[in-house]
This record gives sequence, structure tokens and C-alpha cells, in this order.
Amino acid sequence: MDQDFFISVLWIIFFVWIYKKIKNRKKRNPYSETESLDIKRRLSEAQSIRSNHTAKWSTDTGISNNEMHGHRCYIDDLTSYEYLLVKHLAEHLDPKEYYIFNNITIPSSVTVTTQIDHIIVSKYGIFVIENKDYSGWIFGHKNQKKWTQTLWGKKSHFQNPILQNFAHVSALKEHMPFLKKSFYSVIVFSEESEFKTEMPPSVMHGDDLVDYIESKKKEIVSEGELLMAIGKLSVLCQTQVTAEQHAENLEVIHSGEGLTPIPLSTQTGVTASTTK
Repeated sequence: MDQDFFISVLWIIFFVWIYKKIKNRKKRNPYSETESLDIKRRLSEAQSIRSNHTAKWSTDTGISNNEMHGHRCYIDDLTSYEYLLVKHLAEHLDPKEYYIFNNITIPSSVTVTTQIDHIIVSKYGIFVIENKDYSGWIFGHKNQKKWTQTLWGKKSHFQNPILQNFAHVSALKEHMPFLKKSFYSVIVFSEESEFKTEMPPSVMHGDDLVDYIESKKKEIVSEGELLMAIGKLSVLCQTQVTAEQHAENLEVIHSGEGLTPIPLSTQTGVTASTTK
């Protein structure tokens, strides 16, 4: 009788363990079987693309822990300051928590295509970074159309980077609607600049960027969404738009000429011009 009781207890423990495993699995994966397969497919694409380009990234950057941070887009067209910022991020952000993408050009329903300096993907949010390698005094408010740089007594005007990056975030939301409430727009200026007007918390110097990112402690991106975002951005990295096409399209945009948007269905292999 004691043996039967012991066996019964073991069976109860076993069924409780199975029940908890099933319950925890449902919590971790809120997607249907079809969605889960799609997530696995996107992750496989991301890993494949990363392996194809790891050698090029390693040669160009010399960043020792580059592979741990996941896939990055090419850095051929990064400025020297952008390169230093990327190196700083790779050295100080936990590679198990953050995935870095650079110099990504994606289709946009509003401006044909748009170019984004840096995107950092994590369970704490998607950080979309506009990089401004400016020196001198910087004047501006979040709702002004133009900001001002004063250098050696000369004033220059440039597009409000907050509004500029808003367009970048909007384009990303078109491609990743499952992450619409998970984006942080961040503007980074060179340490050679000095803010002469009060700036929003999302506008900072490069040496403050890591602290800002790590200050976001709340997990707002699920594991499935994280994998889908990495896969999607890895595919978008392969959009073929040259620097010359980018410059041509900027001229068209700023001249006021009309453009015909590229449908989102043609988001890979785009050869049309782009705007930042």
C-alpha cells in the first residue's frame, strides 16, 4: 500500500510538472503556430545574413565583440564620428541584450526610401538614433522647423533632427507594426558641440547615449517580437541603394519635385533614390 501511495504521488508530481511546462510555454509564446514558424524563418534569415557578412564587418571595424552583438549592416558610408559611436556602443552595451544595426535604408510610403544612422534592438525597446557630427553652439526647440549652429561667428541652419527622426520611426513602424509602441527616438550630437538652449531628454551627446539606453529597464518587447525585428531588419539591410542615389533623391526632395512612393511589397532590392 505504501508503494502504491508513493507511485501515486510521483504521478501527481509528474502531471503538475507537465502542466507548469505547458502553461509557461504559452506565456512565453503568445503567437499562433503559423506566426511562430514565421519568427523562426526570420531568425534563420538573420543568422544566415550575419554569417555572410561577419568577415567584412570584422575587417572594417576591428571591434572584438562584434559577433556577439548580432548582425550589423555595412559601415562603408559611416563618418568617422559615426564609426566611433558604433565602436563605443559595441564595447559598452551587453551583447546578450542589444543588437546593433547601422546605416540602414528602408522603403517609406511617404518619401520613397529613408536612411537611418543606427538602430539598436532590445527587449527594452527599439532605439532609433539620428547622429549629428556637429561642433559649435547648437540652438533649437523640439517644434522648430530649423535649428541653428553657430561656429566661429557664422550661423548655419539645419533640419530639426527630432522631426527628421520622427520620419525614420514612422517608416520603421510601417515595416514592423507589431512594435508600434516600442520605439525610442534618440538624437546624438558630437561632444564638440554645446547646447545653448534647453533640449529634450532624447537629445544628448554621444557619451551619454549608453547611459540613456541602459536607463530603460522595463521589458516592452517579447522574445518573439525581438526575433521578428532582428529578422526584418536583417532583410532590410540588403536594400541596394547607393550613396549617389541617396544624394540625387535628397536634391529632388528639397527642390520640391514630386516623387512616386515605392510600395512596401518591394522592400528588398530597391534601386530607387532615397531620402533621409
